[in-house]
Amino acid sequence: MGNVEVITQFLEATSRRDIDGMTALMHVDAEFVPITAAMEGVEYCGHAGIRQFVEDLTEHWEFFETVQEEWHDLGDRVVTIGRWHARGRGSGIEIEDQPAVWLAYVRDGKIVRWRTYTNVAEGIEAADIDSPTPGGTGP
Repeated sequence: MGNVEVITQFLEATSRRDIDGMTALMHVDAEFVPITAAMEGVEYCGHAGIRQFVEDLTEHWEFFETVQEEWHDLGDRVVTIGRWHARGRGSGIEIEDQPAVWLAYVRDGKIVRWRTYTNVAEGIEAADIDSPTPGGTGP
């Protein structure tokens, strides 16, 4: 399985809240900073962190869905550009078409580090690529 496919499957598993699917693609000691954690300055670590993330996600969000639109395979890392949709469980507030950049470092078919950005320019800069190109690679 290629790195882009690893990331695609991971984001799809995240939308389903599929802990087994997520941990199967994540290194046991991975650093994981999804958008909810990035906004709060929190980091989840390893498989236990993935379980905690899904629990937190379920507690606070009625639904949370990722939409992948563009992929850049940069060898040791993959940059995925897209958006996410969510609805707060308590508030009912919906977030639609929030831009997202997912930056994942992959080693031996497993994610070892993950960071989500809501500012596309910041995510592109963190990934150390010049700019997103239309029609980046697909899964």
